[in-house]
Amino acid sequence: MVTLTGHHNARMSLAECLTVMKKAKQSLHQSGPWKRHVGPVVEGHVTATEVNRSRRHGWHVHFHVLMLIEAASEAEAIALVTRHLEPEWLRQLERQGSWGGEHALDVQGAADADRYVAKWGAAEELALSGEKRARGDAEIKGQTPWELLAAAADGDVQAGRDFVEYATLFHGKRQLVWSRGLKERVGLKVVEDDEAAGELEDVADSAINEVAVLPRPTWRHIVRRRLRADLLAAARDDGFDGVARLLNEHGIGGAMPGGWRPMLSEYTEHIAMAA
Repeated sequence: MVTLTGHHNARMSLAECLTVMKKAKQSLHQSGPWKRHVGPVVEGHVTATEVNRSRRHGWHVHFHVLMLIEAASEAEAIALVTRHLEPEWLRQLERQGSWGGEHALDVQGAADADRYVAKWGAAEELALSGEKRARGDAEIKGQTPWELLAAAADGDVQAGRDFVEYATLFHGKRQLVWSRGLKERVGLKVVEDDEAAGELEDVADSAINEVAVLPRPTWRHIVRRRLRADLLAAARDDGFDGVARLLNEHGIGGAMPGGWRPMLSEYTEHIAMAA
């Protein structure tokens, strides 16, 4: 996995930061070192675009590129990418008016890539958006867009403006991009929009057995403790009793039987129980 970063300053808009990084990355893929040494051995790649913002340093855009490389060993692949792309990435940043330090291009092996891919899914990031960083971290290390949204919900006006800037710019944009043909090569089915809509209608028309209702704080505890698979197994095997038993074993409250719909006061009580 290759991580590409570049320096920025607090005066740059998110659009400016994104443009600099995208142009530098495009030029990297068109460069001689890529075409001669790296590109020929890359079977495919997936690029994830990540964004955060700190009050002190402004917007920060970086890319995580998962590369499938044909090489004799992982060490050989890491050395190849580092040797040929690190100086070229610094050169491309400078061409765009930016610059990079010693970690502007960071290459890690398969184990680190696996941890990155497994770390969060979109659902978990949304579910844990309330877990805000300490103020000092937000000032220096920055906040993700969902942390900005959570801060805005708590009354932080500037965080709200920052989230609107992010949402406006990234609306309709893909933040996970696969190289051409890679999905087919690894056996992932490419589903067209019409086909996906039809599948959703089929699911909606089928019988759904709602086993339990979980308030958001309860779900956060489940995600944090990596109990999602256990929860599904408990629901499949023993229904609500299995869900309640599993959560009780881990000291997590708040679950209600399927079909339950809260009154506001009841929901508040369950949030308090689960917190």
